[in-house]
Amino acid sequence: MLGFTFDRPVLAAACIAAIVAATAFGANYLARRLAVSDFMLDAPSARSNHTRPTPRTGGVAIFFAWLAACCAMSLLMPGPRGPDAVAAFASVAIPAFLIGIADDWRSLPAGRRLAYQAAAAAIFVLMFGALARAPVPFAGDVALGWFGPILTVFWIVAFMNAFNFMDGANGLAGLTGLAGACALAIAAGFGGDASTSLIALALAAAILGFLPVNYPSGRIFLGDGGSMSVGFILAALGVLAARPEGAAVTPLFAPIVFLPLLFDVALTLAGRILRRRNVAESHSEHVYQLLIRLGAPHARVASLYFALVAMAAVSAFAATSFSADGQWAVVAAVAFALAPAHIAIRRRADERELLVRPEIRPAFERRRSRLRRRARASSSSAPPMAPAQPLPLRGSDLGDLDERPPEGGATQAAE
Repeated sequence: MLGFTFDRPVLAAACIAAIVAATAFGANYLARRLAVSDFMLDAPSARSNHTRPTPRTGGVAIFFAWLAACCAMSLLMPGPRGPDAVAAFASVAIPAFLIGIADDWRSLPAGRRLAYQAAAAAIFVLMFGALARAPVPFAGDVALGWFGPILTVFWIVAFMNAFNFMDGANGLAGLTGLAGACALAIAAGFGGDASTSLIALALAAAILGFLPVNYPSGRIFLGDGGSMSVGFILAALGVLAARPEGAAVTPLFAPIVFLPLLFDVALTLAGRILRRRNVAESHSEHVYQLLIRLGAPHARVASLYFALVAMAAVSAFAATSFSADGQWAVVAAVAFALAPAHIAIRRRADERELLVRPEIRPAFERRRSRLRRRARASSSSAPPMAPAQPLPLRGSDLGDLDERPPEGGATQAAE
């Protein structure tokens, strides 16, 4: 059964199914209760896509349901180290959740938030280790050495922020996180990594319970506490699944699965750099935000990204059996497939002037309205043009006309 070494696989499967169902039910119950509270409301702003104050405590429901599921699933782990591994991973994720809750409660400065995230990622590396090897184009599978911990911390921090950036439409982060957690659970399970698979399965169950309250109605938001903790768990699971002793997947598995999100973030940041904008400044220029502002419903946008992540997961499973060059070829192929649509959407948004800074958009609209009024005023105040008068004919012209034979006269005489 997916590589699990339980003595009674049927009983283990029944217990896992019961825990998954209880986790989803618990997350749904907490989310519904928090959705009607006034705790940590997210007020609409110039860059937001909602119009009424909404609780942003959905991450509380997901995280506590996931913690309870991890505690329950640790009892099913075989061997003396199984329960300890699950409990240790759950404890490592707590700092990431607290960072997000603090950012929800009182917005943290960007530099301090990055420092806290790096500290949480460093704790994970100290307890579970870092990436030891990685595929490099034209070089094969290369040992990372001292660069491994640096790369691991960078990956976890970068993905935490990328997942947080993409949490701006009802159901988008939840659906893509659900797809990614299921992909990691399947990959780790078939690779024989029981603890990683159960942790990912617990996360998928918690997200599944949260989604009915968030998608498509948007009665409650994930919040930074949810997006940062879920992002941390997914990024860390990607590292655990690629450990040399497990070798369940390639280190590029998780980046390929979430490449639709990462590509959106990378293209947006690159565009802001080219326009000399502050990349640390809050904005609403991601492709999914532009789609919503162009008129697409939240549910359609979230479903689109869910489908993209699901297709990317299929590519990630295929890349697991490829060489280093083949794995990077899959990354390039997915990126090239996403690029035309992203560029077209940004071009259309630029034509409709949706990339104007939110803080100067009112002044921009006033200036454009003023110019239009001037154009209308100048066109209405201009004197009407006099009708063209026929030119007077001189006497000689009249004589010439009298003497001129009618058209076709010569032909008629000849006939």
